[in-house]
Amino acid sequence: MSALMKISTFSSTPLSALSIPGTHDSLSYDLSLTLAHDAVDDHDRLSKILRELSILRRPNEVEEFIRLQAQSQKLDIVQQLDNGIRFIDFRITYESKETGQSKADWYSLHSVLSTCPAAVYLKEVRDWMEEHPQEVVVVWFSRHGSVSDRGESAYPNTPISAKLQFWRIVEEIFDGVLIDTSVSDYRTTEIKELVARNHRLVPFVSDYEEF
Repeated sequence: MSALMKISTFSSTPLSALSIPGTHDSLSYDLSLTLAHDAVDDHDRLSKILRELSILRRPNEVEEFIRLQAQSQKLDIVQQLDNGIRFIDFRITYESKETGQSKADWYSLHSVLSTCPAAVYLKEVRDWMEEHPQEVVVVWFSRHGSVSDRGESAYPNTPISAKLQFWRIVEEIFDGVLIDTSVSDYRTTEIKELVARNHRLVPFVSDYEEF
């Protein structure tokens, strides 16, 4: 994006008027062997069957098969950004990674949970942005890529307090580069102004009213 800033017709264009190159399930390159609670989108019964099969068969056999099928990306998040990706499809879920573990955390997911908590990948994005001060990055947070789900259907078994906590983490990680919507509007503010104001991280959140 920074290379295009020299072109006035580009730099004077609002973000909403651009086609942003992105990846589907951007973090699916780093998946664990832990099945997500709702491992199959909107099919609770099938998810339950998969978990039961995992118990009955050899350990991790089902999970390994699902993990391989769920890998939409091979490049890690930094490599994606280095190759021009500026729209990150960041799936999130709030649950415990280990069976019987009481403390939950935010992970990415694509049928199985990510290896690391979501904050680890967000910090990698922030570090990259520090090294590329002319770049604008869009991040869409959702659980299953839905823009219409609300409340329990958007993030099952997730209290509002956990959502607020996640957003505080986002604000802390991207402090100084997060768009200030009282000043900038992605629909009307020119790209060059977003960069000049350092409003370079533009997030979208499914069920945003509870975050």
